Amino acid sequence: METLARFFRRLRHGPLGALPAPVRDTARAAALASLQAVSLGRGRGVRVAGRYPLRVEWSRAAVDFTVWEAEFTREFGAALASRPVVFDVGASLGEWSALAATLAGPERVHVFEPDAPSWNRIRRIFALNRLAPPAGIVPAFCGAATRAEAAWWDAVARRRFPASADGDATFQDLRRRPDLPVVALDDYAERTGAVPGVVKIDVEGAEGEVLRGARRLLATAGPRLFLSLHPQALPDFGDSRESILRDLADLGYRSRLLAVDHEEHWSCERPS
Repeated sequence: METLARFFRRLRHGPLGALPAPVRDTARAAALASLQAVSLGRGRGVRVAGRYPLRVEWSRAAVDFTVWEAEFTREFGAALASRPVVFDVGASLGEWSALAATLAGPERVHVFEPDAPSWNRIRRIFALNRLAPPAGIVPAFCGAATRAEAAWWDAVARRRFPASADGDATFQDLRRRPDLPVVALDDYAERTGAVPGVVKIDVEGAEGEVLRGARRLLATAGPRLFLSLHPQALPDFGDSRESILRDLADLGYRSRLLAVDHEEHWSCERPS
């Protein structure tokens, strides 16, 4: 399977790259359909950070999980052994959520994502890995204050994936989509009784907003944080790397930079 995937990747970045976009897109769709058929609909098997098994869609065949955020991923996986309840804030395509569910069990994973089309991808990766739906399915932004109707809370309590939405999965912006619900992690934990041992946050600059809505959790439960900081985007929300790390330090957290790629990956832990 991997040999076939590498062959298609070479075509994509070689001869196919010179073709007109409609022809290239048609060829790519045919290649993905072939890979899906050959794998009997089970997608691509990978080892995340060279260690943890996961199945992903063939459309993600260009992602090399053996090096992508490897140190961050290794520490995230290891943390689940002793702190198994996970809040994945900004789940995007669901790969981190599915990894957490594979390692800790889906009944211990709570998934937060505002983008409606992303939920199609999250649903599919859980199915590829033969996982039951996660304990928390939360189609909302995480922010400093909750803004959600009673009917929304009722839907969350039913623990069902949202209805399918067309379109490409994309990042949503808390400032540009005031119509979408917002939930503070403190309120979510109080309503559901879920107490996270690990919180992973990757929200394209709104990290401070998420943390402001989780101050009670941080002060009482002290979950381990896996924080993807976006220094260029933080000022849009009135934050900076220094202000966020200082606020965490005031709550007793020690922060350690794990890696830098298109964002900064931090591990933040409160000594026991």
